[in-house]
Amino acid sequence: MRKKIDIRHLAAALLAALMLLACLPVTQADAAGNTIHISSEAELRDLAASCALDTWSRDKNVVLDSDLTLADPSFLPIPTFGGSFDEMSRAAEKVSRGCEGLFFHPYLQGEITPYLDDRLRASFVGAAGFHTKAHFNRAVLEGVAYSMKDCFATLVELGIAPTQAVAIGGGAKSGLWRQILADMLNIPLKTVENVDSSLGSAMLAGVAVGVFASHADAVERCVREQGVTLPDPEGVDFYNERFKLYKEIQAALAPIYHKL
Repeated sequence: MRKKIDIRHLAAALLAALMLLACLPVTQADAAGNTIHISSEAELRDLAASCALDTWSRDKNVVLDSDLTLADPSFLPIPTFGGSFDEMSRAAEKVSRGCEGLFFHPYLQGEITPYLDDRLRASFVGAAGFHTKAHFNRAVLEGVAYSMKDCFATLVELGIAPTQAVAIGGGAKSGLWRQILADMLNIPLKTVENVDSSLGSAMLAGVAVGVFASHADAVERCVREQGVTLPDPEGVDFYNERFKLYKEIQAALAPIYHKL
């Protein structure tokens, strides 16, 4: 008799294979034992957790047992640049600071502060074969934060740099991005109940028409703090050092951008 196949189990196994192999380039097994046999969800979880970080996993041939099923495949690496912001942020969390040498300069429309140069362009620098999509996700988060650190340096030079800030906008919902930015700027980042940037415009309009007695009154009545992200000293030191290289790359590539 032909064995009945549960299509749900087959689909889950195929999904697991596709998502994992998107993170780990597969090579032929050899006599050195470079084949990993996965027979349980726990083993797959351990491997998936390490694949974005550990270089040993790049040279492994991953074999999934045919009867392997997953209760919850959400722990697997995200295989595309698409998906929700939360999905990409979770993938980026698996990558260490510095993205193993991958940099992103976010000059998609040129850059105003501090360069006032509309001919600068965005670029990834340092990409290698072992970098996964999760590395590129985190590189974008770090690249935007590096750019903000570049702007922040101007405020420091002018003597008007803030000692703390409130994180607003969609990015404020990402704990990882808040931590990266807090480390970059070396200041606490407060989180508030309503992170929509439009709230500030509404508050200014309220002051103008007399709904609020003053800007301070508007803040007191509308802004409700929920928490704060403190700089991690280790992260501060790391990004201060890497920022020098970020600046060197920008200076080296600017003349090339101008020729494009």
